[in-house]
Formats: sequence, C-alpha cells, structure tokens
Amino acid sequence: MNAYHVSLSCQQEQTLLEMYHFAPKRRLRQRAHMVLLSNQGYCQKEVAKIVCTSYPTACRYIHAYRVYGLSALYDSQIPGRPAQLSTSQLDLIDQWMSDSP
Repeated sequence: MNAYHVSLSCQQEQTLLEMYHFAPKRRLRQRAHMVLLSNQGYCQKEVAKIVCTSYPTACRYIHAYRVYGLSALYDSQIPGRPAQLSTSQLDLIDQWMSDSP
C-alpha cells in the first residue's frame, strides 16, 4: 500500500479523540489512535510501532478509514456459541435471583 496520511476535519478529529479516550473496547481505541497519528503526520510504519501492532494492520485500518469512514474501525458481528438456555429459562433464573433467600 502507498504511504499516505489521513486528513481530518475538526469534527472528525474530535469524534476520534472521544473514541480514543472513552470507547469500551481496546481494539476500537487502538484503531482510532492509528488514524489520529496518521492525521498528525506519522507514516504508517511509525504508527504501527507506536501502537504496537503490525505494519499491515496499521495500513489496513488507516486505508479503511480513508475509504469507508468511521464505520471501518468497528468489528463486524462475531458469531459465538448459541445459548444453552431458552429465554423462558433465563427469565426464571432472573426471577429466582431477584427473590430474597
């Protein structure tokens, strides 16, 4: 990939700063940090070194932000194991937990 920098508007920068400081997931904070560093003029190799990730990862997320915007920084839905209990069973457990012993 070509080395390039992201150019952010004030509103975009503010949104990414809030994401960097307050996002509940570490990966989202790290990706916001990569874009912010690119905006500050760091090359992609420097960005990768600063945030302790690989060069291809830094390239991928900086490029994705440039093409798709903020939504590119979020993870897609990750499938998991289906629940073993039905919703009625979970409701019953909640009822038991709310009753005092």
